Amino acid sequence: ANITIAGNITGSSIVLSSFGGHTHIDGNLDIKRLYVANSVINLGTAKHDTSIVDEFDMSKGGQLDLTNGSKETFIVRDKSVISSSSVLCVDADRDGKITDKIVFGGKLVAPDAIINLEPGVSYNDVKRYSSDPKALLKFMDAFVKQANLKLAKYKVSTKFPKHIWYV
Repeated sequence: ANITIAGNITGSSIVLSSFGGHTHIDGNLDIKRLYVANSVINLGTAKHDTSIVDEFDMSKGGQLDLTNGSKETFIVRDKSVISSSSVLCVDADRDGKITDKIVFGGKLVAPDAIINLEPGVSYNDVKRYSSDPKALLKFMDAFVKQANLKLAKYKVSTKFPKHIWYV
């Protein structure tokens, strides 16, 4: 399925579960639980907006895609469970600096202490990196170093990304 939801999803008892397909949410979340498995959720909040979930569970190759070219914040208040086969896609600038903010409150469970973060950059930067492998490696190195600095406080890390996404 390919589903698009236009608008915010708000409710202290709402549980949003995605078990397959691709869901585009053009708005922010303020919900009890977000579960993503074998699917992709694109969260396109307004510039500098915040999405909040009490519980976040991403497993079985689930993907939460925050890449939309603007800075946004994703906050998990209580508990997060993220499998090593799942991916969080975040916006990054051309120097590898992560522009989105992800906050894990409460307990974070990540098997093998690995969270897969993958960068999203402009299409022009993707073209530039495809013609300059040295610039690509410099970008990826900076991205991984910064991601690991941000993740260190949660006692998890990321590895070299498999993909670069364009926005």
